[in-house]
Amino acid sequence: MMGRTSSQLLRAIWNDPDFQRYGTNEKLLFIYLLGNESVTESGVYRLSSKTAAFHTDLPPELVAQILLQGLLKNVTYDVDTQTVYVRRLRRYNTGGNPELIRVAVAREYQRLSDAGKLWDQFFEDYPEFIQIRGSITVGERLENGSATVPEPFANQTIPTPSPTPSPTPSHALSGESAERGSGAKRATFPSDSEGFVSKSPLGRRVSRRGAVK
Repeated sequence: MMGRTSSQLLRAIWNDPDFQRYGTNEKLLFIYLLGNESVTESGVYRLSSKTAAFHTDLPPELVAQILLQGLLKNVTYDVDTQTVYVRRLRRYNTGGNPELIRVAVAREYQRLSDAGKLWDQFFEDYPEFIQIRGSITVGERLENGSATVPEPFANQTIPTPSPTPSPTPSHALSGESAERGSGAKRATFPSDSEGFVSKSPLGRRVSRRGAVK
């Protein structure tokens, strides 16, 4: 999900000439495309027309018509991959850490690389990100959720955790102790002839006279 706030988005959108030309249904769908939970930094993300219809309460047939016929000027929909690209989305999403944004876009490109024509439009709209295309092989899989990105962003990858050793079974330890115990010396305690009786319940030795040693 992008780092912008809803207030920033709404302040920017109302004066957009293209948005002002949309009808009521088109405006509702466009606002949804800008602000739903699947929105990414690049504006390229998976979305089915049924999901959009469910969230906006618009008829599914109308949503499909708007998306497939290109009735929203700044929106391109790939029906084969059910992926949408909200063009110029970053116009409404200024600010943020440039390095983190570039890493996020690189991961999105790797994860959604099957929507190639949408990414063609994205790199045309944002040529400053074009180096991402050359640094990642299309179709490459993410490893442990991290993407291979150009320097100086390589340190953003998630390391592979080392396996945790399995604990030694207790019965194995018992067997080893038994083997070592066969040659071990037994602990001895003073006998009655030495003036002592056995250990007290407190673990101390008690003399015949009752004195605790």
